[in-house]
Amino acid sequence: IAYFKDSVVVSDTNFTLFTDTLKFDTRRQIAYFEGPTLIEQDSAKIYCEDGFYDIRKKRAEFIQNAQYVKGTHEAVAKKISYDGNKKEILLVGDASSKDSIKLAMADTIRYETETEVTYLAGRAHYQDKKQSIDSERIRYNRKTEAFFTSGRARIVDYPQVMEADEIDFDGVTGIASGNVTWTDTLEKVTLVSQFANYNKEEDYIKASGGRPMLI
Repeated sequence: IAYFKDSVVVSDTNFTLFTDTLKFDTRRQIAYFEGPTLIEQDSAKIYCEDGFYDIRKKRAEFIQNAQYVKGTHEAVAKKISYDGNKKEILLVGDASSKDSIKLAMADTIRYETETEVTYLAGRAHYQDKKQSIDSERIRYNRKTEAFFTSGRARIVDYPQVMEADEIDFDGVTGIASGNVTWTDTLEKVTLVSQFANYNKEEDYIKASGGRPMLI
């Protein structure tokens, strides 16, 4: 175990680390940061004041004022974990992630950097320039704009508002199920049903199940 103090720099082929205080396990190749730390990796930067980086396993955990920045993408949480093998970032505790297009907030956010799929769990909120989604759990694909919600969900895509127990949308067509309410706030029209199939491009919706009601 080696200890370093004051203006510490660690250089590796995958990253460069700047910190105030560092403990390094030379046998296991794990760096423990115990003070203000900045890690630069490609175009990404991570700041924290406590945590570790496992060089061999390409796995890291950042806590205490943890922040992640890559281009216009910014993320904060009580704890940020990074898995270089899975290309995955995990934010835990009052997590938020935003860029110039979207905003995501939840108790836990998991982001797959290669697939660009985001998983939100616990008081999940997702918003972009087109719509906002609120549910207990949300899975969102940024490439296809497809999403899936679990738990009572509310989607606002002005002038339309939809609420349901579960919504599965592939980017063009969607299926809402369980106590569905769809409202066009501009036309002042509401549909109530157990199921709803809709096509966003054609502005088409079909209500079914139970006894569908048009208001």
